[in-house]
Amino acid sequence: MVVRRLLPWPEGVGVSYIEPMSGPAVRGSGQNTFLTGDEQTFSTPGDRVSFRLEFPPMQGETARRFRAWKMGLANGANWTRFRVPDGDRAQWSEIGISGQTALWNYQQTWSDGNPWEPHIGIVGVGGARAAGSNTVRLQNNNWANAIAVGWMLGFVPFHFGCYWVTEVLEDREFRIWPNLRSTLPANAAATLQPVLAMAAVPNSASGGRGINSTEGESVALREVINPYVQAAAFF
Repeated sequence: MVVRRLLPWPEGVGVSYIEPMSGPAVRGSGQNTFLTGDEQTFSTPGDRVSFRLEFPPMQGETARRFRAWKMGLANGANWTRFRVPDGDRAQWSEIGISGQTALWNYQQTWSDGNPWEPHIGIVGVGGARAAGSNTVRLQNNNWANAIAVGWMLGFVPFHFGCYWVTEVLEDREFRIWPNLRSTLPANAAATLQPVLAMAAVPNSASGGRGINSTEGESVALREVINPYVQAAAFF
């Protein structure tokens, strides 16, 4: 049995550039042309979510954490958590809500008395969905009514996946890409901070160390489908 590690994201390491390397109909899609000249388009649910990441120059402890993480990926043999950044996420003012302060575990703060950082909250789903479904429905609260095409969603708890809204079907029901990676239970909730489990694309890492800092650090990461992670009991 292969034992894989699920690495945390290295503390203090940011991403300076993110390039999607996948999208709807990337693989297993195309056209058949018949002798009559007619064409038939076919497609599969789509590729795994993949990104090429570039990192800013780093020094000292941050650089050490980064290189330990990069080596720990073992050229794709191990996995890492990746909270997908969205530089174009709707701001609180755009969707008509004020910032909330998340408190740990039933109104309790952290042990040092500090609350969690302000966040935009979550929205409960409006019903269970089977793995492979390409639609989701959300409950009528928080930012659910503001969602439009292009929004990026994830789900909690115990769900690795990042989904983009491609169509608003009706109030709080949306078509998404990619299809749900695993069953979405009735007690799940949507978040605007999706987290993926990802593996390095073999031989994709590059970069080095200049006189003052790291330079040219980049790596391509490919999604590990959620059920694989669940089966490995990493939660």
